[in-house]
Order: sequence, then structure tokens, then C-alpha cells
Amino acid sequence: MTNANESAMPLSEFAYNMQYSSGLTKREYFAAMAMQGMLAEQYWTSPENLARCSTEAADALINALNDKP
Repeated sequence: MTNANESAMPLSEFAYNMQYSSGLTKREYFAAMAMQGMLAEQYWTSPENLARCSTEAADALINALNDKP
């Protein structure tokens, strides 16, 4: 996972100099989007299972995006 910890929506250089947070990492952002979709199904047995599946989906997407075509 080469890019997993990079910012999902990086700020400009000017903003970094003003000590702003860079926000969510790509992994966190992808996991949140996966969790949102999974919650729409409303059949999850536990929050722990939902969290595990969401992060696995995020990791799989990052790995797929890092594969060279």
C-alpha cells in the first residue's frame, strides 16, 4: 500500500505553511465510503465486523490502484 497514508485531499503549499491539518488519509477516506455503502444495507451483525470489512475494502482498492496496468 504505497499511497495509503497520503492525504486524500491535500491542501496547497500555502495552507501547509499555516499549520493546517491535511485531513483524512486515502485509506481512511476509502474506508469511510465503503462503510457508508455497507451501512445502507443494514444487515451488519456488529460494528467490529463492519469496521473490519470496511478497512479490508479500502485496502483492496488501494492495492488495485497501485497495480501497474
